[in-house]
Amino acid sequence: MASDSSGIDLSFYKRLLWTSRKFLVSTILIFGLLGALAFAIKKTYFIAKSSLMIQNAGGLSGGGIGAYMQIAQQFGLMGGGGMGLDEDQAVDILKSRRIITEALLKYGVVNGRKELLANHYIEVLDLRASFKKDARLQAFKFTHSDSKQLTFLEDSLLNDFYVLISKKHLQISKQLKSGIINIEFKSRNEVFSKLYSEELIHAMEDFYIHNKTENDRLMVDVLDYKLDSVVTALHRAEDRLAHSKDVNKQVVKATGLLDEMRLRRDVEILNVLYSEVIKNDEMAKFKLLINTPIVQIIDSPVLPLEDNEVNWWMGLLLGMLLGLFAGAGLIVIYHRLTEKSKQQIQ
Repeated sequence: MASDSSGIDLSFYKRLLWTSRKFLVSTILIFGLLGALAFAIKKTYFIAKSSLMIQNAGGLSGGGIGAYMQIAQQFGLMGGGGMGLDEDQAVDILKSRRIITEALLKYGVVNGRKELLANHYIEVLDLRASFKKDARLQAFKFTHSDSKQLTFLEDSLLNDFYVLISKKHLQISKQLKSGIINIEFKSRNEVFSKLYSEELIHAMEDFYIHNKTENDRLMVDVLDYKLDSVVTALHRAEDRLAHSKDVNKQVVKATGLLDEMRLRRDVEILNVLYSEVIKNDEMAKFKLLINTPIVQIIDSPVLPLEDNEVNWWMGLLLGMLLGLFAGAGLIVIYHRLTEKSKQQIQ
């Protein structure tokens, strides 16, 4: 009697399976057909893959940039440029409702039609079928591209889209060593997947840079306004001084000399002030430049996109394999249960 090292009688189980071959073959065929059917009706999703890395001011140490960074540190121009976001926070921003919904409010051409991506999203997921239950949604279309002008219904739908995208369609991860952020977005339309992935990155980039450099940009704006005011005052003082010289050219009076001295002093003061404002303005712009982070796109989605489509015959093979194990297991379990029942009867 053939048996393995554990004492299991293999020949017995072979005979058992052979005597129950009709049931076993039926189980294999049924599972195979179910597997083929499941893979045949499975919806195909197109996956847009992107990767990026964020280069902050502190990371720009190579080449000539390093020398400028040392100069900036000596003058105290480093840092203080906003939120100080790192890669982990950038990942959280990409997953936020604001960025996910803002990307849906951008225009894109899908199937030859230029629409807001939110409207394309409705068509891509065939959400019109579920909208039939609500009379307000039967002919609904997003019309506002500014999040501040959204209607109550638009805002509500965008919130539903955010939940759906964040749970089922969007996957974001970060590599621990390199800090590279990987983004995967999938939908049933490859053009939409590509467009939305690109707009998502653009929305994050704009938000990131805006908040990172908010204080520096405000300082530059203030100094630019101050510079314009000083230049205007200086031009007026120079004009008055020239006019005073013309008036007092032939006749020299004490009052005329006094006015000329005052105007000359005003011009000198304004020239000094102008020089200081110019210097501060240039330093503020330099600080803004070196504190502006760089969102570097490493890989962007390229058509045709990768998809998750699997041929039906793969489902057939997997189903038949599963059916083989399931059928054999049921036969063995049934045999043991019947043997145990016989022993109890005896």
